Amino acid sequence: MDEVANRIIEEEFWKWGDRKWCDIAGKMTFRQMQNVLIETVARDGEVLIKLVRNRKINDHNFSLQVIPADYLDHQQNEELSNGNYIRMGIEFNPLVNLLLTT
Repeated sequence: MDEVANRIIEEEFWKWGDRKWCDIAGKMTFRQMQNVLIETVARDGEVLIKLVRNRKINDHNFSLQVIPADYLDHQQNEELSNGNYIRMGIEFNPLVNLLLTT
């Protein structure tokens, strides 16, 4: 095991878990976000988590965004001109379909 690399990874993970890095809104630590997600899934049955990758967000270039499932238009189903498609308000691309079917 590479103890130096493991220590660096662990330290950076703990830094990222702070509210100013982990949550795109800057309101929750990673621990608080996990608690909210568990509670939301238990109550509502689902929750959406968007992975936000952007060099301008923070030093880690990565944050999470919790999106209430109520924001989805469950009635929206359509084929898009770029090859993507929408099912129950969620947009998919052909790569996702390929991964799910193989």
